[in-house]
Amino acid sequence: MTIDSLKNQLGRKFRGASLDDVQGIENFSVFKEAAGNLLSRLDPYETVRIHRFNQFGGVFDYSPPSDLKGKKVIDPRPQDQRNQREFSQTFTKEFDRDKEFEFGKISVEFQDGDKVLRLSEQGKGSARVDAVSATTGWSAAGGATGLELDGVIRLDNSDTLRFDLGAAGGYIEKSTLTELDISEHEDMSSFFRKVYLPAGASTLTSISLRIGSSSADYWTIAGTPHFGSYRAGVNLVRFDWYGAAETGTPDSGAIEYERLTFVTTAAIADVRVGPLDSKLPTPYETPYYSNRIFKNPDDDSWLEAPDDVDDEIVLEKEAENIFFYECCTLVAEDLSLDDEAVKFRKKLGIDELGNMTGGGLYGNYKEDKPTEKLRPHARYIDLRSRRDARGIRRR
Repeated sequence: MTIDSLKNQLGRKFRGASLDDVQGIENFSVFKEAAGNLLSRLDPYETVRIHRFNQFGGVFDYSPPSDLKGKKVIDPRPQDQRNQREFSQTFTKEFDRDKEFEFGKISVEFQDGDKVLRLSEQGKGSARVDAVSATTGWSAAGGATGLELDGVIRLDNSDTLRFDLGAAGGYIEKSTLTELDISEHEDMSSFFRKVYLPAGASTLTSISLRIGSSSADYWTIAGTPHFGSYRAGVNLVRFDWYGAAETGTPDSGAIEYERLTFVTTAAIADVRVGPLDSKLPTPYETPYYSNRIFKNPDDDSWLEAPDDVDDEIVLEKEAENIFFYECCTLVAEDLSLDDEAVKFRKKLGIDELGNMTGGGLYGNYKEDKPTEKLRPHARYIDLRSRRDARGIRRR
């Protein structure tokens, strides 16, 4: 059904009344509100989408799909060679408490206004390229100054390197790494490093990594925040090896050199960086419920609200019928046809206060097509014995 055909159907339903008098028809806001009402009560099968991403061991935060409806994830899984593990969704505290040692957990949370998909699972493989333990072999140049070891703010259970950046940035480098063979990671892994910015995150333009066998033979890799954008506090920066520019003839079997370069538009004091790891990805996917039922037929993009009469409502007949009567209710209310509005709500299975009464179109749909979302749960813990409900001793 298109918005145009829906408007025609509404016109027949309210014969004798002009839809031109209904606020929200011309700017499509009635249809957006009706979709919100439907999605607040149902998880239509037609809104299931697939989100694909790379999972890394020891990395817990991932960007969710932009149209994820609340916390409604269905089934996280490897894209191939699926094991028998079934994921369960937990609340924020439980996930953070158990993430280091209990796999198969997910949590959907907000961090500084950004929604984040958190996932705890083993990875394919990881190698520590540089464990920060001393300033020996390190130098700061190009605008970076004051390099020293810091134990106040620790990252990844390690001390950090602390330094100041000048007005245009600067870099730190080390050419005496303990030789490391990560040839099995070449062009496949991502390098990860946590960077602490006490303030001035908005003045940071970019971070890049040089990694190689010498200061003349290296790859240059642009860094991106693994999740969200650069912000004050701890940032997990990812450097994807695939497609990196080569200088000289770097040897991934003899890694001994690294340089971390910052470009800024203003000075930043007390920047800190933690250890550098190389991690192999596991391709993952998860079905989820989307908060968008409208589609632009020209480019197949999904929309929160229609903006053209040719936009499509992608629902099968049962859910489409519910959406239509939600539109009827809003139109009746706007036209002050109270008896009609009550009749439509009863048909939907909703009372005058907006509560579900059982039965009706909603009840029938839920009985035939129940939601498949993973429900968040907390595990009972006996604080006296420090044992959980399964009798496992907590550490």
